Amino acid sequence: MPKKRFSIMCALFIAALCSPSAFALISDGATLETGDSMDFMSGPDLIATITSNVYSNVSAPGYENKFVYTYQIENVSDSVLRYFSVKIPIGAGSDVLLPDYDTGAGWVAPMIWDVMQDELSVDAMFSASIPSGEQSVLLYYASELPPVLALDGGSLTALNDYAFATGSLHVPVPEPATMVLLSCGYLSIILFRKKPV
Repeated sequence: MPKKRFSIMCALFIAALCSPSAFALISDGATLETGDSMDFMSGPDLIATITSNVYSNVSAPGYENKFVYTYQIENVSDSVLRYFSVKIPIGAGSDVLLPDYDTGAGWVAPMIWDVMQDELSVDAMFSASIPSGEQSVLLYYASELPPVLALDGGSLTALNDYAFATGSLHVPVPEPATMVLLSCGYLSIILFRKKPV
C-alpha cells in the first residue's frame, strides 16, 4: 500500500509541474495590453488592492489568439477576505475559458475559481481566508474578447466583519455587433410582449 501512495503522490507532483503556470503563460513573448492596481473600498475604508492585468500574444497551448486576464488580491485591512467575484458583461460569459490559478504566485489558493452558471461572473471562494497583509494566488482566465475597464467590475466579501468591497477591474467585453444584437433582442421582447387586458 505505501508504494501505491508514493506513486500517486509522484503522479500528482508531475501533473502539477506540467500544468501551465500563469508566469509561464505570460513570460513567453506575451504583451501586456493593460494593467492597473485597483483599490477596493467598503464605504470610505480601503479593504484590498487588486492587480488587474491583461496579456495578449500568449503562445502557450490553448491560449493562442486569446487575451489572458489576471487578478491578484492583496488584503490591506483587518477584514478576513474569503470571496471574490469578477462581473462579466452580458454576452461575454460564454467566451471565458480555462479559469485557473498559479500557486507559485501567492499564498492563499481558491477552493473554487470558475465561471458561474449564469455566465455573468467568474467567482472565487477561498478555502482559507486571505489575512491582513497577505496576497492571493494569481487568478487567471482566457477570452477572445478584448478588455475594457469596468467601474464596478468586481467585488470582495469578508467573513469576520461582513465587509463588502467593490472596485474597477479589466474584463472582456463583447464586440459592438454582439451588443447591438442583444439590445435588439431585449427591445423586441419589451415592445412585443402581451399587454394585460
